[in-house]
Amino acid sequence: MKNDETSKRGLGLFVIAWGIFLILEGLQITQFGKPANDTPYWMVSLAGTAVVLVGIMMFVQNLGSRWKDLLAFFITGAMGSMGLWISLFAEESSISGNLTFLSQVINIPVGRTVFGIGAMICYLMSFYALKLFRQKSLK
Repeated sequence: MKNDETSKRGLGLFVIAWGIFLILEGLQITQFGKPANDTPYWMVSLAGTAVVLVGIMMFVQNLGSRWKDLLAFFITGAMGSMGLWISLFAEESSISGNLTFLSQVINIPVGRTVFGIGAMICYLMSFYALKLFRQKSLK
């Protein structure tokens, strides 16, 4: 049992460190790589923030904790924001539906639609997590 707890904490620390690295990359403090041509650096920082929050969530012990709900609100909100940006603003060369039997004229709108639907699903999950947080806070 103790080994499980130790490995969970180690994994949580690794995930937090990975997220911090992404945030530093997005802030251009470290420059080990470059995002896709049209991807703004704030998207990399937002992804890093979501990863850090996932790492923090791994340390919350109580499965039904309101704090996990609050972290889920921020994580799914960040994921929805990234998906929405991709669906609206990504260059056509960066997005497609990956359906090889369809032309690019159809593939690009399919890709944008799928990312947009994914963003809306993330926002719905985010608002549900906020609702759970509020319900547990008012008790």
